[in-house]
Amino acid sequence: YKLPSVFPCENQLTLALDYIDTRWQNRLSSLELLCESILEIYKAYPGKHIVYFPSYKYLEMAKEVLHNHAPCIYQEKSQESREFFLKGFFNDKSPVLGLAILGGAFAEGIDFKGEALKSCVIIGTGMPQPSFRMEQLNCHLSNDGLDAFLYNFLIPGITRLIQTAGRLIRTESDKGILVLIDPRFKQQQYLQYLPQSWQLNHINS
Repeated sequence: YKLPSVFPCENQLTLALDYIDTRWQNRLSSLELLCESILEIYKAYPGKHIVYFPSYKYLEMAKEVLHNHAPCIYQEKSQESREFFLKGFFNDKSPVLGLAILGGAFAEGIDFKGEALKSCVIIGTGMPQPSFRMEQLNCHLSNDGLDAFLYNFLIPGITRLIQTAGRLIRTESDKGILVLIDPRFKQQQYLQYLPQSWQLNHINS
């Protein structure tokens, strides 16, 4: 079920970097290109930015590269680190690159209004990781004649992605850049569930 955006579509520039393969088996080989792209966005559009990763492990991999080139703050699991992270966006005017988890604590319930957020970079499609529980759900859905991948992975993932992207534009005057990084954003199977208001622009290289 889709609803139109309540904010002006022209206030958000949405880019898809679909040439960087961020799927788990290719993360190491594409890490340098990924970090270069993140830094280009950070330098071209001065201000505060958040990059959302699909896992802590992936975040740690990128942090080792990014922290040498930009002031980084990153999501950890303690309450103290949560407060420190948010201060970088609301209590300090200095540019910052935040590294957070897609669908995590900084992906919902927080209004990054005005200058608090210039860009939101989302890596991956938001789909949950395979697990024993997911396998059991797949069997249950398949036995009921339903598309297990659609209901168990794709729709929950896109829902999580849209929720996370919603941190960027919080008022009618907010403007910013949403960047989606994953080769699957070439595929209609995924694109058909994204909001039409995003007006996706594909960047091929």
